[in-house]
Amino acid sequence: MHKKDTITRTLQFPDDYQKGRALVSVEGRERICVENFKNICSYTFEEVRLSTRSAAICVRGKRLQIDSYTKEEIEISGRIDAILFE
Repeated sequence: MHKKDTITRTLQFPDDYQKGRALVSVEGRERICVENFKNICSYTFEEVRLSTRSAAICVRGKRLQIDSYTKEEIEISGRIDAILFE
């Protein structure tokens, strides 16, 4: 077993996180957080497109803004009308 696997199992990270899959958390229609994304493909006030290892994620709405992002996590707020997995 690899050291990384041992650490993530010991800390009880979700299986999706261990495998690098995107984790999407939604707070009502106002905020979305995506972990394990690769990059921002496009960004307007009506649409934010992200790429992940397994798919693209498209967030559509009004007055969308990127509140923060790091190498692995992005937070988007505004009025979220749709979340598409492509």
